[in-house]
This record gives sequence, C-alpha cells and structure tokens, in this order.
Amino acid sequence: AGQSYTLTLPTTAPASNKIMQTDGSGNLSFIDKPSGGLTLLSMIDQDLGTGNKIQFQQVFSSDYDYYKVIGSFNLGSTGAHDCEFRFLNSSNSEQTSSQYYGVAQGWRYNSGANDRSDWGQWGSTGIDIGRDIEGGSYYRKVVLDMDIHPDAYSSTTHNAITWNMGYTKYQGGSESVSRIMGYGQYTNTTDLSGGGIQLEVNNSYDFVNMGIYGVKTTT
Repeated sequence: AGQSYTLTLPTTAPASNKIMQTDGSGNLSFIDKPSGGLTLLSMIDQDLGTGNKIQFQQVFSSDYDYYKVIGSFNLGSTGAHDCEFRFLNSSNSEQTSSQYYGVAQGWRYNSGANDRSDWGQWGSTGIDIGRDIEGGSYYRKVVLDMDIHPDAYSSTTHNAITWNMGYTKYQGGSESVSRIMGYGQYTNTTDLSGGGIQLEVNNSYDFVNMGIYGVKTTT
C-alpha cells in the first residue's frame, strides 16, 4: 500500500472468538469481542401482498438478553384493521394457546377532534397490539417499535412484550394521526428457544420495511 508503518503480530496464539486490536503504535494483541449493543438478526424489505404475514423465524437464542423490532409497514386495503402478535416455536408453528394477556391505550387526532381508548385483550390466537387502524387509498404508514423479553430457557415462560405504534392517514381531506402503547405477556410452559415472532394485520399488508435485533446487555 506504499505505507511506512509496521504492524507487529502478537507472540501468543489466537484463542477462540478473540479479535485483534492495535495500541496505536502498530503492536497487535488478541482481545475479547466487545459486548452489548444491537445485532441485526433478520430483515424484511419488500411488498408482501395480501394474505401474507410478517414472520421473523428462529431468531431466539441464549446469545441475547432481549429483542427489538423496529420498522414500518403499509396497510394494503381500506377499512379498519387490527394488528395481532404471536410467538412462533422452533418449528415455525404459531403459538395459539389462550395465554396471551395485554393492556393498551390509544390516542387519536382526527379532523379536529381528539379521543382516547383503553383495552385489555387476551385470546386463543394472539394479542392485539393495535386496533381499528384505518387503511386507505392514500398514505397509511404504520410505524412500530417493540421490545420482546423471551424467558425461553426455563420450565415456565413469561414472555414480556412492550410496544409503541403510530400511524397517519390522509384520504380525501380526512386526516388522522394515532398512537398506541401497550404491554403484554405470554405465559406458557412451551420452550421458545429457537423460535420467533409473527405480526398479522387482517391479512392485508402492502409494503414492509422492518428488522428484528438481538440486544446484549450483560457480559
């Protein structure tokens, strides 16, 4: 490269999972990988079309302390939609046991008026993380930020879910801006290690741009 500096390799043999660093004078050494931060595990950036679901399969492992879902999607049809969350097991099967519990609040500004709704929801198929989300033939972007804490490595699982969801719609002079916040939990003895998550909005997605990240907070 036409450079004048010298790099001196360490005299010790490299151990498993070590990386190399320099002291600024060209002396190299093997050190442990830095811990903490976000690691992108899976990404969806495409038009899913009607009848499909957002799925992040086989992402849970003991490598991470919790998981974060960040991204957005468009609603693919007009009318009110509900957004539902489910866990997937290691075989990518939906966990539909009736042990999803949750509570949420929603705020909406629509054509000069403000209103708020509260609900708690549990059922045999999943948990509602958004209700009455209005689709339309114009802008109907939905933005989601979700934290998932899967306790998937014990005999009894208590998987916590928190979320923030916002969306806007403009259609023929009728504007709305909404925000939904919630907390949920799935309690079951099913081991979710090697599993993942699913999001479904009445089988009516248009375009999805969303990723799931593993978060490491301990060394």
